[in-house]
This record gives sequence, structure tokens and C-alpha cells, in this order.
Amino acid sequence: MGRMEKNKTRGEFRIQRIIIIPLVFLLYYLASFLVEPYAAFWGHYFDRSIWSLLMEWSAALLCCVLITETSIFISRYLNKTLPWDKQSLKRLLIQFFIQIAFVMAFILLLNLLDLYLTENYKMDQEDIKNIGQLTIISILISLLISSVHTGSFLLSSWKKSAIEASELKLKAAHFQQTAMQSELQALKMQLDPHFLFNNFSVLTDLIMEDQVLAVDFLDNLSKIYRYLMMNSNKNLIPLNQEIRFIRSYIFLIRIRHGESVHFEMDISEHALEKGIPPLTLQLLIENALKHNQTLKSNPLKISIRSKSDYELEVSNDLFPIENQAPSLGMGLKNIYDRYRILTDKAPLVEQAMHRFCVHLPLIELEQ
Repeated sequence: MGRMEKNKTRGEFRIQRIIIIPLVFLLYYLASFLVEPYAAFWGHYFDRSIWSLLMEWSAALLCCVLITETSIFISRYLNKTLPWDKQSLKRLLIQFFIQIAFVMAFILLLNLLDLYLTENYKMDQEDIKNIGQLTIISILISLLISSVHTGSFLLSSWKKSAIEASELKLKAAHFQQTAMQSELQALKMQLDPHFLFNNFSVLTDLIMEDQVLAVDFLDNLSKIYRYLMMNSNKNLIPLNQEIRFIRSYIFLIRIRHGESVHFEMDISEHALEKGIPPLTLQLLIENALKHNQTLKSNPLKISIRSKSDYELEVSNDLFPIENQAPSLGMGLKNIYDRYRILTDKAPLVEQAMHRFCVHLPLIELEQ
């Protein structure tokens, strides 16, 4: 426990004493009155001198202080040596009997001192009854003080445990977020160079054959590279930005494949305002080109449509390339992993005999 925490605990104990001791003093007299309200002692109580009353109140207050301090000391000592969370029943019984023993010993010593200081004093039946009542009242007050102190201690321990548990959860969430960010960054780095180098050979041929078209090709290639540079550190981007990037990417594809690939795009304005992981559409288009034939006589159709404001459908015809090695599914796994890191919504894949379709959730962007 640090110094500040110890000082805070001591301050709390001081406040408890300031509140408890006056209440114990009042409770002591109230209980004494309720036990025997018609006793002659109460009938002539205020007929005594003020000095006699002050002496009695001082002695009673001293007794209340001793009972309070001892009760709190016993509870604090047992909190360290026998905590409630280990052996609750044993703790209850030990604390109960220790406090009873202390109060009985204290009352006995108090009366022996009174007999010693009073000359020729003989104890009668009334005195024995008063001592019994005083002992019972003191025991009850002592147990009440311990109950209040124990309740305060348990409540403070529960609050401390709740705060520590919350801090641990926050730390765990922070570490998980850090790990997820690192994983997401690694996934994006897999995509950055994926299609850029595939276009260098096309650009080389265009420079030799059609310099004007080569300039357009290079311009769109630079737009793609600029997009990668600007969004490499982003987890989500607006769909309209991804679509602008995809249009430049489609331009490169049309140069490479000509009329053998046909694109359709129909996206609502509201869907364009939602978020999507960067390069998701590019990866799906590249997968479609990688695993299907592209023929002028039978063009590969790739469609991007919004099914709703929160769902995007990317589909393509299935014309598998003959004798191609089986797909490892790394592209789709990459997309699944990125969505898993960013949201609890997962893409849905549907495959029919002649059609492959991926439903991508669109994510609400933070304002």
C-alpha cells in the first residue's frame, strides 16, 4: 500500500471515529434509559449539580472511547490475521467471543476500581443488577461498532476490487487493441505491393507501343499508389474513396485484359457514406481475375452493388481456369481477418454453379 493510500485510509478512520464516538455516547444513554425507564435514577437525574453531571458524562464518554477504539482495533487486527474471505465462520466466532471477553473484563476492572476508590462501600442487589445491564449494553454497543466497521471495510474492499478489476479489463482491452492493430497493419502490408508490380510489364509494353495510353496508365497507377500511401495507416475508409480507387484500378485492368472483362457498378448514395476496410474490393476483383478465364467471346462479368445502406455485394461469373492449382483461400481469409479485427460483423460468401458472391458489411463511420 502506498503512502497516499495509507494517508487516505487513516483519514477515513478519523472520520469514522468523529461520527461513531458521539453516536455511541448517545446510544449508551438511550439504551440505559430504555432498559429501565422508570428507575429512580432517571427521575432525579437532572437534580444533581452540573459538576456531578459533567463527571459522569466524562466517565461515560471515556468508556465509549475505549469500547470504540478497542472494537475497531480488534476488527482491524483480525482483518490482517484472519480475513473474512478465508474462514468467515471462524472469523465471526472469534471476533464475537473476543469482544464479549474484552467488555466483561473492562466492566469488571471498572467496578473493582470504583470499589477501591470508594471507602466502606458495599455492593447490594441493585448494584449487581446495574452492572449486569451495563455489561449487556456495552457488549451490544461493541458488537454494533464492529459490525459498522466491518461493513465499511468490506464495502471499501469490494470497491477496491471492482476498481482493480476494471483497470485490469482496460489494460487487457488496451493490449488486445494494440495486438489487433499490429495484426491489421501486417494484413494491409500484404496487400500494398500485391498488384503494383503486376502492372510494370504492361507499362513497359505501352511505352513502346502507345505513349499517350502509357501516360494515362501511369497516371492511374500513380493515383493507386497515392491511395495506398494515404490510407496505409487507416483501418476504415469511406466507401466512396474506395470506389474512386477501384475506378483507377479498373482502368488498369481494362488495359491489361481489354474487352474480356466487364464491370457493373450500382451503389446508393447512403452506402457510399459508410465505411469499409481499405483495399477489400481490390482484393476481391483480383481474386476473380486470378481464378477465372477472361475471354473476349465470353467476358468475365464482375459486379459491385449495394444491397442496402449497410451491405455491399461483390459478385463474378465462375469460369475456372483449367488445370489451375487449388486456391488456398488466402485472399478471403485476409478479408475475414480484417473484419474480425474491426467489427463483429463477418462477410458472407455464396457460391453457386456459375456465380461467386461475397456480401460485405458496411460499417458506420465515427463522426
